[in-house]
Amino acid sequence: MDVIETGALFEIAVEGSGEDKGMPEFDAWRHEIGALAEILEAIDEQIHSKAVITWRLADLHHSTPTIALRPEWDADFGHKPADAVMNIWFSAVTDLRRGRDPEALGARALEAVRKALRPIGNSLRLVNLSYEGLADVLDVHVAAALSSIKFKTEVAEEDWEGSLDELNLHNDNRTFRLYPAVSRRWITCEFTKEQESLVRDNLQNKVSVSGEAIYRPKEMIPHRIRVKHIERLDGGEIEPLDKFTHMYSATETADIFERLFERRNGW
Repeated sequence: MDVIETGALFEIAVEGSGEDKGMPEFDAWRHEIGALAEILEAIDEQIHSKAVITWRLADLHHSTPTIALRPEWDADFGHKPADAVMNIWFSAVTDLRRGRDPEALGARALEAVRKALRPIGNSLRLVNLSYEGLADVLDVHVAAALSSIKFKTEVAEEDWEGSLDELNLHNDNRTFRLYPAVSRRWITCEFTKEQESLVRDNLQNKVSVSGEAIYRPKEMIPHRIRVKHIERLDGGEIEPLDKFTHMYSATETADIFERLFERRNGW
């Protein structure tokens, strides 16, 4: 496999809130880097249907703990996927700072942002971010703005087919995961107590789920469904789309998801 890298670096500088020359506690630093990794992966998946970028450690600076990550990707992608991810990310930080909903972020990316901002103002003072000509900072102003934003969702009555798995009944929060054929990500499905026996009967089966599908504004696939009906389908287990990637180039696979996106926006 041919790999492309441009030499561009994504730098993350984490500054602690203590008196030890801004050095963060290790647990807080590890939490922050993990949350930022989740954000990058979520945006990557959102754009390309699956994560196509590998982020490799390229450099370390020790005065303020800083890591530099170099993006690499399969040569099948003619464009620069890392630039697309970074543009969405830095635009989202700008929106957050201004008290606006970063509509380009899907539900998974948004949850990771909340995770990244949780230590800010407590164990961490701020996080400086830069990539090529883009730069911004996660600080108490961004964290405060996040708590006041009303985030948008869209709801549509839809049917989704997939494999029903991972039943969860904890704390009266009845959910299962639906693994659709068109994504490596699952959809969390909420159901009622009256539907519990039906869900149990269809565990690890191919089903059609009907209900209220909940989307973030730019998502192609809902992150949640409020279930109204479940129907078992014939044909056994659904095969994931990425099993058939040998049949499509990376660009063709991206085109499939672009058509899904256009169809969803045609409601």
